[in-house]
Amino acid sequence: MSNLNSKRVPVATQKLSDSINNFDEVILGYDEKNAILEASRCLNCKNAPCVKGCPINIDIPSFINFIKNKDYENSYKTLMLKTNFPSICGRVCQHEKQCEGKCVRGIKGEAISIGNLERFVGDMFIKSNKSIAKPQLISKKVAIIGSGPSGISCASNLAKNGINVTIFEALPYFGGVLYYGIPEFRLPNRIINEEINKLKLLNVNLESNKKLGADFSANSLKKEFDAIYISSGADEQKYLGIAEKSIKNVMTAKEFLSAVNVDKKTFNAKNIVIIGGGNVAMDAARVAVRLKANSTIIYRRTKEEMPANKDELNAALLEGVNFKELVNPIRILSKDNIIYGLECIKMELGELDSSNRRSPKPIINSEFKIDCDLFILAIGSKVEEELFINENIKINKEKILVDENYKTSIDGVFAGGDAIRGPSTVVLAMKDGINAAKIIKDYIFEK
Repeated sequence: MSNLNSKRVPVATQKLSDSINNFDEVILGYDEKNAILEASRCLNCKNAPCVKGCPINIDIPSFINFIKNKDYENSYKTLMLKTNFPSICGRVCQHEKQCEGKCVRGIKGEAISIGNLERFVGDMFIKSNKSIAKPQLISKKVAIIGSGPSGISCASNLAKNGINVTIFEALPYFGGVLYYGIPEFRLPNRIINEEINKLKLLNVNLESNKKLGADFSANSLKKEFDAIYISSGADEQKYLGIAEKSIKNVMTAKEFLSAVNVDKKTFNAKNIVIIGGGNVAMDAARVAVRLKANSTIIYRRTKEEMPANKDELNAALLEGVNFKELVNPIRILSKDNIIYGLECIKMELGELDSSNRRSPKPIINSEFKIDCDLFILAIGSKVEEELFINENIKINKEKILVDENYKTSIDGVFAGGDAIRGPSTVVLAMKDGINAAKIIKDYIFEK
């Protein structure tokens, strides 16, 4: 029976008074009863605009219909035709801008909670401890550099075809930005580890602490492997150019999130200021709240122009993050090389720029100061240009240059994810990995 309610079934969450005091997952997900009730709201549209809104074209009406009929195994199988990691995608994909943003139910009410239903099915599989059938290995071998969302998606799809895959990860833990860059209150490390474990069940070899340029080169891998896929992300952080690198307690969001998420480091800062308007900035600001600091985001435009998901922006507001809009830092204030504040200038919005947003302009004589004893930069990143130039891999505008088939300037070497896009979404990185796997498969069998 259909559920005609225009509003989605609420998902269980921690109480706000509790969640801001711990790093446990804020959104707790659906139980079976509520998952079925929410699934029953789906109209099972024949045209299915939600599928068109999904970058990897998951058959959303089908997987939801299986939930409605309590057929969770086929719901999971339907998801796995397109995505290898539903418990991850269900948590961190930009559903509101993609599938849910196209949902017909959202026209006169609230869209189906597609992400939470995907998560429900993925988590059910994890809890069931069902095994994955190991494919018969063949002689073809592929090396994947980087274990972020693009790398693990490519690895999974290749391994399902019996191809012998080895992932080389520069850091101790696997998952890339999933593990090091997303706080546990959004994506628990245990979920990442469970999803990574699927790779082991598919015979994928996992090599940690192995960095391109230090422990091996692309040329050395070519001697052993039939193809290489670079999915090392965009790891080199961008800076403002106001002496950030030389002053203590100024760090990138990646460094900050990794320190808290992986090393469990605490900071005693009272006034943490984050510059940026994307999801990474929201993550850093929400972490700062949990460190008992006064957490402030400064942004040179307004909240309306911020690229962050509305859900993440609203969560930051709800948790008490302060927002200073139309503000840009021009000088770091320090004593004995330790930051104590920022000199900022007020901004105003002018004409539309190439991003289709009104460009910010400084207001003359509007300088002011704010207290800050920890300054976090969340203003973007790029690939390590020198590393790839040394490998004779062509770079274009801070990204690895590839053709329409993910091929780099070196034969047999492919690339995808943030390495070719710049900082982007998890699902687009996964899409690259999935598509590149098909192309790499054809390439190595034609050799």
